[in-house]
Amino acid sequence: MVSHQNSSNPTRGAGVAAEKIQDVKDQLREHAAKAMEGLQQAGNEVRAAAHEQIDTLRDTASDCYEEGRKRIHEVGQTLEQRIRERPLSALLIAAGVGCLLGLLWKRR
Repeated sequence: MVSHQNSSNPTRGAGVAAEKIQDVKDQLREHAAKAMEGLQQAGNEVRAAAHEQIDTLRDTASDCYEEGRKRIHEVGQTLEQRIRERPLSALLIAAGVGCLLGLLWKRR
């Protein structure tokens, strides 16, 4: 005679399987939540690094602009000083450049 206590109950087996499936689903949700959290943290770090680099580039560009502006101003002052020192030479050079540009323009 076979004992019914040792035989598996189909309803109980289905319940165990459903519990295992639910455990797997819960674990997957937990892993997915951890992965999302990690991705969000990585995204925040990348965003912060990008903002830092943009600020550095902005500062560098501003410094280069100021340096260029100063140099142009210095060149303008030097040019003005040389024109005052040698006005005839400056006039002849300007006339020569004008003639050269006129000839080049005429060829077009």
